[in-house]
Amino acid sequence: MEDSMKVSINHALSPDRVVTILKENLDSTLPSEVSNFSPRWDGHSATFTFTASGQSISGNVQVNQSQIVIVINLPWLASLVIDEEAISTGIRRKVEALLS
Repeated sequence: MEDSMKVSINHALSPDRVVTILKENLDSTLPSEVSNFSPRWDGHSATFTFTASGQSISGNVQVNQSQIVIVINLPWLASLVIDEEAISTGIRRKVEALLS
C-alpha cells in the first residue's frame, strides 16, 4: 500500500530549459538521507526511484508549460511518520532556487 505526495511548482521558463536544469542539478538538491537516486527522463517527464531511511521510494516529474508537478509514492509506513508539509516545502524551495 502506498500514499502519494504531490508537489506543484510554477515556473516562467520554457519546458525544455526547465528539463535541462533539472537533469543537470536535481540530484544535488537531495538530502543526505537519499541514496541510489535514479531518474529516467523521456522528453518533459521523468520517473525516478531512490532509497531513504531504508525505504524504496518512486515517483515522477512532469514539466508543463508553466508548472512542474512532482509526485512521490511513499510506502505506507513512511507516509505515517514523515512530515509531508515540510518535505513539500523543502522540495519547492530547492527547485525554485534552481530555476531562479
